Amino acid sequence: MNKQPKRVTQQDVARAAGVHRSSVCLAMQNHPNIPVATRERIQEIARKLGYQPDPMLSALAVYRRQQSPRVFQGTLAWLGNTLPHYDWRKIPIFQQNYEGAVACAQSHGYTVEVFDLQTPDISPQRMAGILRSRNITGIFVAPQPKPYATLDFPWEHFSAVTFGFTLLQPLLHCVAATQYRATLQTMQRMRGLGYKRIAFASSLLQDERVDHNCLAAYLAEMAIHGEKPLLTPLKPGWTTPENLSAWMREVRPEAAVISLDVRDMLIEAGFRFPRDVAIACPMMFEPNGPLAGVCENSRLVGEASADFLVAMIQRGERGVPPVPQRLLIEGTWVEGTTLPPLRPAPAAKRKTAARTGKSRRV
Repeated sequence: MNKQPKRVTQQDVARAAGVHRSSVCLAMQNHPNIPVATRERIQEIARKLGYQPDPMLSALAVYRRQQSPRVFQGTLAWLGNTLPHYDWRKIPIFQQNYEGAVACAQSHGYTVEVFDLQTPDISPQRMAGILRSRNITGIFVAPQPKPYATLDFPWEHFSAVTFGFTLLQPLLHCVAATQYRATLQTMQRMRGLGYKRIAFASSLLQDERVDHNCLAAYLAEMAIHGEKPLLTPLKPGWTTPENLSAWMREVRPEAAVISLDVRDMLIEAGFRFPRDVAIACPMMFEPNGPLAGVCENSRLVGEASADFLVAMIQRGERGVPPVPQRLLIEGTWVEGTTLPPLRPAPAAKRKTAARTGKSRRV
């Protein structure tokens, strides 16, 4: 009978490298406590010897961690970027991200401490030094004040995950809501309720913050049905109550996919929903209000980010990833009262509306 070749173990790698087995374990996890040169030398020896992790032992280690009482593992950083006009704590969706991340991190044995890149007299390099001196290796990067943001930070020492799409550089792993699918769901609900003239109303800033996912879904849905898009001008500074009111009265939609800032501006302009126009929002944070749409489940986004980050730490994944991953969390449809079924007008009124070109809405 042919004998199976002996499996190469971490102890075999340690003997060949002249180090302790624990050093091999840390080197295979890319742990920062092992110097880069030593880490690379150990990994090269492991490759030459044909070392491969034992999946059964890895599964057993995970099982033991799950069964053992949760003990303190360390601290994770929540890295904010607060400006005079922007504080993530005052934005409900981001606050819910934070609460979910904290709760899930605690279930893994971690606490979460808030740090801020705008702390006076502390540069990003100094901030990184503070985190390393406290043995903090994991960072939640909070959503940025503006889209297309760049952060100059020594990421090579940390595992990091961010939220949404406001961080352009570096491209980190991120967890976000499914805004594209939420917009498709919103429009399909509108069509199912009888609406045909569907508009898209958003500010440029809000559309950029979600990486144009809502706009892309709207345009795709309109193209599939062969319909002309009804879009607010996506120009800097255009979105005001006065401009929105005039645009709505000119376009005369039966229903509109809107962002929350547009909803607030239309209310300021005197609009009532659904009396003047039916509306729904694919990016909601409150599931119990009158507004119809998709609630983003922002707390679940935070929980998923903590699971993601802890797994990165355990695998020893640090620095900017060569191929960033995006984990998308589904939202939940909220009926609300702003998107009722569209009742067709009586035949006589439909003929009058057809002759005059008037709609029952707006």
